[in-house]
Amino acid sequence: MRRLRSGFTLIELLVVVAIIALLISILLPALSEAKKRAQEVVCASNVRQLGLAMRHYLDDNNGFYPADHVQAELDSYITWAPRIRKYIGGDTSLFWCPATDVGVRWQKRYERRRPPRRDLRFYGYEPGETPLEGREFFNYGYNGWGVHWFTDITRGEKQLGLGGHCEDIGADWGELKETRVKRPEDMIAIADSFTDLVWDTWVTPQNGQPRSYPSKRHRGGSEVLFADGHALNMHFDELLGLRNKGSRNRSDVAMRRWNNDYQPHEEYWDWWP
Repeated sequence: MRRLRSGFTLIELLVVVAIIALLISILLPALSEAKKRAQEVVCASNVRQLGLAMRHYLDDNNGFYPADHVQAELDSYITWAPRIRKYIGGDTSLFWCPATDVGVRWQKRYERRRPPRRDLRFYGYEPGETPLEGREFFNYGYNGWGVHWFTDITRGEKQLGLGGHCEDIGADWGELKETRVKRPEDMIAIADSFTDLVWDTWVTPQNGQPRSYPSKRHRGGSEVLFADGHALNMHFDELLGLRNKGSRNRSDVAMRRWNNDYQPHEEYWDWWP
């Protein structure tokens, strides 16, 4: 009588292993892409909710935007994020893009430090909370300045962004009234930022500030909130209007989106102090 086999031969096992390896090699890229798209969907949802919070802030503050930061002598305290945080129940998780490391999430801190030079409750912080100073990891940036910062009112220049400084100190740098935004449906308000500890809370197309450009983490671009509250994904080159190498090779269409008067202001494209 012939004996029946009770197991696989070595060749058969190797064939099975090879098939499994092949299936993994086929599925992993698809799973990786699906994960990236899921992260993008969550990020887009975050940005839209930040837009709703911004809308509530505007309604409660006579139509004024929260501004990027307040300058207190040598200290800078970020204002836009804590000011709108109130309208999402104080939840800081919506300021975290899941395409970045979980360790860079904004978490409230109450560390001992020298006393702040201002009452930070006015800027949205809780009593004793350590304020953001622009030197922390952050995932979203605010378009406070547009294509040009520190405008000079003595030369008739006007602020171009949504408010660089929290308080107007006679230079048209303070909180901006929403009625000054000519095309809110096409003006950038908030976007994914580079998360590298260099003013992550600010986004700008300005030459000389490449580390404050919008991020490329979602298919080479960012999730972008516009001043009217809608959001969409935009490629990095589209956001900066890059056509060729060189600082002046920007597009008018792209640069208009950064300015509240909806003008490209080509005269500032090469400018940096």
